[in-house]
Amino acid sequence: MAQLSIENLSCGWAARTVLRGVYLSLSAGETLCLLGPNGSGKTTLFKTILGLMPPQAGRICVDGADTAAWGRRQRARTFAYIPQEHSPAFPFTVLELVLMGRTPHVGTLASVGRTDETIAREVLASLGIEALAERDYTQLSGGERQMVLIARALAQQPAFLVMDEPTASLDFGNQARVLSRIRTLARGGAGEPLGVIMTTHDPNQAFLLGKRVACIGRDGSFTQGDVREVLTPELLRSLYGVEVGFAELTAPDGCRVSLCTPLLEEET
Repeated sequence: MAQLSIENLSCGWAARTVLRGVYLSLSAGETLCLLGPNGSGKTTLFKTILGLMPPQAGRICVDGADTAAWGRRQRARTFAYIPQEHSPAFPFTVLELVLMGRTPHVGTLASVGRTDETIAREVLASLGIEALAERDYTQLSGGERQMVLIARALAQQPAFLVMDEPTASLDFGNQARVLSRIRTLARGGAGEPLGVIMTTHDPNQAFLLGKRVACIGRDGSFTQGDVREVLTPELLRSLYGVEVGFAELTAPDGCRVSLCTPLLEEET
């Protein structure tokens, strides 16, 4: 299974370094949640991983190979990016949008073919949204759109999914459905296991999705490890400037799940 390794990475713009000395590893089958306050560098890290910004120092490797020399096609076959939201300029159907994910596998002068459409329809079916195939993407609900963006990413057949706050604009129920699907995808529920790295502003999503979490502090500090060890009241206070309380619940499978909530201050 694919292995992503980030070694002593520094990234930023021109002479400004946003993050430095970042070490991170992610294997297929794992989900890593990335937390940090606004402006801490989460987007900068993602852009560097995706090759949209060159590293200032250090290396990003997949299975030991440095990605710095990779072209767009090879990078797109390895990493699939899922934005918070997407508003296409034209009213594409869901199937047409998902087929765009096949671009890295199509020749420069070629167009998508029957095999690509078969893969796109199989992905839609694996996510349980095959009934949306001929629907206008712009007419879908927020939850349906997010699932279609995941389908487009899966059609790329990547090794890693890079997700930018995938539940940011969704209601409570759709957030739970998308998180459940993310966990299933990482485990190989729609094919090969995937490595998933996603940003979130909700620490509870890190507790729900897996064992791994990484946090970027206001000062650019980088902390990663087991979610129960890293996400302490002290660390969350330093990240977000609020007091946090913790509780535990029993999940339907019998496992104990930690949850946290901000403690509101009394106004005087």
